[in-house]
Amino acid sequence: MTRARDLAAFVSNADGDIKFDTDTLFIDSSTNRVGLGTNAPSVQLDIESTAPTIRLTDSDASGTPESEVSGAGGDITIKADRDNEKASSLIGFEVDGTERMRIDSSGKVGLGTASPTANLHVSSGTSGDAVVLIEADTDNNDEDDTPILRLSQDGGATITDIGIEGTAGTLFTNSLANATYINTTGSTPIQFATNDTARMTITNTGDLGVATTTAVANTNSEQGLWYQADDYLAISRDGNPFYSNLVGGNTSGTFMQGRRDGVTGCNLGVRDGAAIEEFWIGNGGNIGLRSEQSGADRIEPCRGSNGNAIDNTISLGSTGVRFDDIYATNGTIQTSDRNLKQDIASLTSAEITASTAISKLFKTYKWKDKVAAKGDDARTHTGVIAQQVQSAMSDAGLDASKYAFFCSDTWWEKDVEVAAVEANEEEGREAADAYTRTDQYYTQEEAPEGSTERTRMGVRYPELLAFIGAATEQRLTNIESENTAIKSRLDALEA
Repeated sequence: MTRARDLAAFVSNADGDIKFDTDTLFIDSSTNRVGLGTNAPSVQLDIESTAPTIRLTDSDASGTPESEVSGAGGDITIKADRDNEKASSLIGFEVDGTERMRIDSSGKVGLGTASPTANLHVSSGTSGDAVVLIEADTDNNDEDDTPILRLSQDGGATITDIGIEGTAGTLFTNSLANATYINTTGSTPIQFATNDTARMTITNTGDLGVATTTAVANTNSEQGLWYQADDYLAISRDGNPFYSNLVGGNTSGTFMQGRRDGVTGCNLGVRDGAAIEEFWIGNGGNIGLRSEQSGADRIEPCRGSNGNAIDNTISLGSTGVRFDDIYATNGTIQTSDRNLKQDIASLTSAEITASTAISKLFKTYKWKDKVAAKGDDARTHTGVIAQQVQSAMSDAGLDASKYAFFCSDTWWEKDVEVAAVEANEEEGREAADAYTRTDQYYTQEEAPEGSTERTRMGVRYPELLAFIGAATEQRLTNIESENTAIKSRLDALEA
């Protein structure tokens, strides 16, 4: 039953509205709107106060947890407090009977998940796509509005933006119009990683590293690809870099270099100057070849580390690794300048004796390897046997090794078994079968234990034929002199 003092607290007007006489509570009968602190409610529940608050208290909970919705000065605050029996509290938002968003006690926000594991966790559940959309300029009027995801650290000392460039370059002003970009401030690099390992690095100066975060250049300790901005490009595997200088303008130097165990194995370079435009290739030491100089069509020997010309030093092929045939329109030109020679003399009698013996040693023969490959089709050659030439010189009391027409070279060989290689698509490696490789060594000191010693003899036919020709000419001259002397004596007897 309503008490009299309670009835005195409110009045009812002619329209059926009910209000307390202090205007703290008003119920509008025509709209069913309720006003708290106002007698003119504009919505179903209209609360008017300097700090309006709705408080929900769980009377069954230990510790009397309270949830509040409050607002002041245009702000709104939602608060949830746990009781003593709960470990945490949360704020949830439901739509159509399903929770769509949750804020847990640690401040993590979950969209589509009741168990957020990050500050913002967006989930599509057991199916469907999860999309986060950051949209700018929906009317497509080209105002250079830019969608950006900004990451800030250390109070803004380090900032990274991921965005789309506007046509006029409103934020990141060094990209193509409407291009997607990642931009960092200061000296901060950009890295791409997989399996918690950096796979690509872009430094603040524009250097690029792939599979390495440290420059690969003249060292043998790093692996991967490294582009040093405006300087060089290096690719290294097992610590052996393939190195390319970025030579520009009129600068001379190496533009490509291969290394193994920190030692240069091959150089490619250019040399520019007033009268020189050259391309050269070399091994980093005294071995190299360079292209035309001053418009002449020729290939010249050079010093492999810088492309400078080197005269009378480099051999073509070696005793253990030979060329087969050399095709040329003209024969080789051999220097024969008198100013470069000394000890010029006619053949001695011993040399004439040896030459005469050698001239009788010319035979026909076939190469064994050609017979093995071609059988009866192997062709017949004409020449001498180097060992017989050596013996003929020795029989005349001469050392064949002192003469340029005779050659005897010794080297050492070692067979090395190379294991099969499995394909590795991630490393860009193709499969390869096992094989045996034969390595050559040209000094006994560098040859490994178990190497086989090889010796091969040869002759320089131009030198040998000149030796035989000189002896033949001197023999003919001697014969003519003897005939002249005999004729003189006969003439004297007849007289």
